[in-house]
Amino acid sequence: MLGVPSGASKEEVTKAYRKLAKKYHPDLNPGDEQAAKKMAEINAAYDSIMNGTPYGPRAGAGSPYGNQGPTGNPYGGYGSGPSGQGGQQQGGWYYGPFTGGGQQQGGGQYYDPFEEMFRQWQQATDSDAYREAREEQQRQQREQARNTANGCFRWVMLILIINLALNIFTGCPNGCEYCFAPAVLRKTPEQFSQGIIRHGILEATVRQLEGGGFEGRTIHLCFTCDPYPSGMPTMVTREVIGAIHEAGAFVQILTKNPVSAMRDFDLLGERDMFGVTYTGAPLEAEPNSDSASTRLEVLRVAHENGFGTWVSCEPVYDPEAILRLIEEGDYIDVLKIGKLNHRQSTIDWAAFGREAERLCLAHGREYVIKDSLREEMEKADER
Repeated sequence: MLGVPSGASKEEVTKAYRKLAKKYHPDLNPGDEQAAKKMAEINAAYDSIMNGTPYGPRAGAGSPYGNQGPTGNPYGGYGSGPSGQGGQQQGGWYYGPFTGGGQQQGGGQYYDPFEEMFRQWQQATDSDAYREAREEQQRQQREQARNTANGCFRWVMLILIINLALNIFTGCPNGCEYCFAPAVLRKTPEQFSQGIIRHGILEATVRQLEGGGFEGRTIHLCFTCDPYPSGMPTMVTREVIGAIHEAGAFVQILTKNPVSAMRDFDLLGERDMFGVTYTGAPLEAEPNSDSASTRLEVLRVAHENGFGTWVSCEPVYDPEAILRLIEEGDYIDVLKIGKLNHRQSTIDWAAFGREAERLCLAHGREYVIKDSLREEMEKADER
């Protein structure tokens, strides 16, 4: 597929990939379905070669986790190569990849609403007044974490203060019926499910990281997509993690496909956080994701490897499932608990929130109650 001989070096494979990508990438061939199909095949072939796995029907054969590296290690594979939509130049300002999304505007310019938000955030926070207010907010958050987590608040602080996110893909094929991202990005669910690697995302990420200011910070992967989307090549996610670490920063991963993420466990350290979404939803509500039990099994493995572990319980479909998780989740460092938003529900959210908080305290769990759920609890207290 890539036109390279057997035994070709990584550099030769990368060079061939880039040459083909310039010819077939959908951004350069708008509306051309054949080009999009060809690019998908090229991505699959590239990912397969760089992972050291068979390409085609035998891909992943012989391993419960698939995508084994050349030594048979499920965490194996190589760590460099091209990727796919990142920064753009507009009016002299470079729009970096962090907090991604994006829409195509007239005249061929790529406008990314989340990157514009990030630019405005950078401008707004470049002041002594903001820094003083932020320090006071963080002091209060530390006090809150001490009071609600028996004094062990390191992971709670990471969850509370992270304000950088990086979207590696333009959409997500997981097919979750509750996903908010299509509406945010002004796409139909069908359009969003056909996402691709963001063009130039690795190069744009490296360029922005090289600008400095990220050392010691944690970057969330991802905000409007899954860093390990079902059925898509994900070597670029590994490369992005490596670039973030080289800049002295850390990652906070959130995925519904943690089996694929296990390949990259060799990159993670104790300052990184690995998380899964757990909603109590039926399988048909999350059709292209690992099962809920599988997600928790992999989270146990992450915990045993010494990574920070967390679970995003939002939206909440089954309150009882979430309460059981709180009781049994000794391998979870932080639980982030919300509610079911934008849908009619007969659930008593205030009662659920109070019981979730009671169990977290009783079992010594570190936790964050999302604002929407906290508001329900406070409204009930006022009545």
